[in-house]
Amino acid sequence: MDKIENPFPVIAYHSPEYFCNRQSETDQILEGIKNGRNTTVTALRRMGKTGLIQHVFQQLKSKKGVRCFYLDLYPTTSQADLVKLLAKSTLGKLDSNQIKLMRELANFFTHLRPMIQYDQMSGAPSVEFTLDANVQAEHSLEQIFAYLEKQPGQIVLAFDEFQQILEYSEKNTEALLQTFVQKAKNIRFIFVDSQNSMMQAMFRNQSRPFYQSTDMLNLVAIEHDIYRKFIIEKFAEGKRKISDAIADRILDWCRHHTYYVQLLCNRLYTKGIRQPDEWYVERLMAELLDENSSVYYNYRKLLTQNQWLLMKAIAKENGARQVLGGEFIRKNELGSTSSVQTALAALLDKEMIFDEEGRFYVYDVLLSRWLEQH
Repeated sequence: MDKIENPFPVIAYHSPEYFCNRQSETDQILEGIKNGRNTTVTALRRMGKTGLIQHVFQQLKSKKGVRCFYLDLYPTTSQADLVKLLAKSTLGKLDSNQIKLMRELANFFTHLRPMIQYDQMSGAPSVEFTLDANVQAEHSLEQIFAYLEKQPGQIVLAFDEFQQILEYSEKNTEALLQTFVQKAKNIRFIFVDSQNSMMQAMFRNQSRPFYQSTDMLNLVAIEHDIYRKFIIEKFAEGKRKISDAIADRILDWCRHHTYYVQLLCNRLYTKGIRQPDEWYVERLMAELLDENSSVYYNYRKLLTQNQWLLMKAIAKENGARQVLGGEFIRKNELGSTSSVQTALAALLDKEMIFDEEGRFYVYDVLLSRWLEQH
């Protein structure tokens, strides 16, 4: 892949050159695929799950007969949505000969109708699918998996935001998908989600269909020394220099969360300063917080006063322990234990905060840093 102007991409995966480490995680997923095992990847949001999957796919490109497909389930709300997404993401890309593909799909599928559509800007053709409204989607799901199974070579399907299937009105989706996964010989699956507790329950609870059916991989922050070296090297390649102390400050301020580290480094690199000092980096951090201040003030309107005060107190602790303890409540003037308990449950449910080994943090790192100052 061609070199990009900024070596710290924040939107999409570009190439191994701009991807920091994750070698052991990559190897674990690749080993599972090679040896007929599926993998479940869990992590905090913006820790680099999607980038890891794309990096794995990049490694698989050199493998003859392996085809990889990534599906984000977050926008789906039903089995019908899942059917259309799965069909568009896989069936429509299996053959570059659109006419041949359309004929074959039309002959194979009973209630899933392929149509060729053209992009208004580029004119490029793509295959879209409609599902007969009066037909249960699970029949078409079964047909899609059967069709994929009969394709030559191996197929790898990555389902991001997999926990979304639990929100479908069709409560049999989890069990239904497990039956297809269990029967698959030609397809390997990667299940990805941020809802660690939900995913753990789905794959570790004996009463659930997916119980112990995959390898489990919990994605943690990239090791500090490795990430620091990567940051310094990428600046050096652009004939810019940052000190160990500045790289350390960036990593600590961003709590080692991949997205925020990439964002701050991207902004710093964009400025074109050959050797930025600590004062300049601090000013850039302040600029980032100011840009988002209107959004954060709106959060205050959406939360109750108790929820807002508790989240603010947690941010100031930067890893708050015993938030239901008397000392924490008195120090932060949070009121009664019962009101704090109610606020804590609500913030966890809204995914505004998370619990990591007994410490509570505000999920959005920039929001957390902003709250520290307000």
